[in-house]
Amino acid sequence: MKLTFIWGDFLKNNIKKNRNPIFWVIVILILFLISCDTQKKTKVAETKEITTTKKNNLDLEEQEGEQSNNNKSLDKFSKKLSLSKDDFSDLEFLKETLSDKRVVMLGESSHGVSEYNAMKTRLIKFLHQEMGYQVLAFESPMADVWTAQQTSSQYSSKELVRRSLFVVWHTKNVDTLYDYIKGSHQSEPPLNLVGFDMQAPIGAYGVYFKEKYKGTNPELAMSVYESEIQFRDLYNRGELNQEKINSLIKGYKKIEEMLPDAQNELANFEVHKHFIEDRVKSLEGYYSLPKDSNDRSIIRDKIMAENLDWLLSELYPDQKIIVWAHNEHIRNNVSNGKKNASMGELLEQSGKYSTYTLGLYLVDGDLANNYGEIYSARVFDKNSLEKRIAKSGYPITFLDINGATEFEENGWLNDWTTTYIAGRKISSLKPAKNYDGVIVFNEVSPPEYLIFE
Repeated sequence: MKLTFIWGDFLKNNIKKNRNPIFWVIVILILFLISCDTQKKTKVAETKEITTTKKNNLDLEEQEGEQSNNNKSLDKFSKKLSLSKDDFSDLEFLKETLSDKRVVMLGESSHGVSEYNAMKTRLIKFLHQEMGYQVLAFESPMADVWTAQQTSSQYSSKELVRRSLFVVWHTKNVDTLYDYIKGSHQSEPPLNLVGFDMQAPIGAYGVYFKEKYKGTNPELAMSVYESEIQFRDLYNRGELNQEKINSLIKGYKKIEEMLPDAQNELANFEVHKHFIEDRVKSLEGYYSLPKDSNDRSIIRDKIMAENLDWLLSELYPDQKIIVWAHNEHIRNNVSNGKKNASMGELLEQSGKYSTYTLGLYLVDGDLANNYGEIYSARVFDKNSLEKRIAKSGYPITFLDINGATEFEENGWLNDWTTTYIAGRKISSLKPAKNYDGVIVFNEVSPPEYLIFE
């Protein structure tokens, strides 16, 4: 370009002065050389641009191909689930996945998600109808949930929910589940209901025990009733101090002493014996610790694991069991060699039961906290467990982690991965170490809560 301008100035200054033919031959030759040089540079530039474009396109194709391969290896073990199907066609694959599992643990990252309750209800119906699971163990007071089973013909499903479950599950979806459980007892095989938590009673067991045995053993009947109601009321009023805890322990230990003499009068004697022992353990261990003690959660999971072990080995030794609980209670390898093992980890460590642990997570939407207050999810990390699995493109994705880890490109399932508790609290886990499978919901909503008069 610079040469062209210089040559132009030269022509202006000399074009009128020189009329020699040789001069014009030289001019024409120089113009020709300039033209050739310009064309050459243009061609080189175009060639470079084409080469660069091809390289960029090739790199993009390689990246897309790599991403596609990753998706394909993950998609092979990803299944699209539905909440609206009238049949179980989308769940049929579970017959193979769970064929040798005696215990199926259904988790949830939050207690306040309608879609979790609805999906777990579908899964429970499928496992009961199609795979022979006959026991549902709920994360609620052990004796109160068992009592709901014993009195199911006396109350509506809604009332049974109120009398047996923690308030976070007083929802219309769970009411539908209880209605199904009530109906199952009109045919064979029924779906039996029991709890495994050791926290303060709701009160239904005390009322049931008093009404059933006040005629044959009034002293024992009133002792159980009064201890249960006192425990419940002190807890609900926030008045459970150490002095009152000691008084409750004394009352329950007195009941323990009375039980053997009433063995012939009590139906399900071993069940009642275990319930009273559970109360003593919870008061001596869990409730005797300060409310902010980290050891509380450790003791709770330990007692819940012992309760599940008792259900599996003593109360229902020949039955397959479904467990309904929070993800934090069911997932494995939580402790990393420390003392804070979860209920699921402790059960797994026993080596006695074949278990499939299924965690439930969400990506977006609104949900409720344990007090029923609504808030929005904040799952931001694009490399989180939730976002990675949601790439399947399904509204609800089931991923069998056990199968997916066969592929090297899914190695991240064995590495520390971000996840979110209750759709907001950032946590970290190794998916393949904690779960056998997960279900991820792209969009969620809060439950519709039951209203009691």
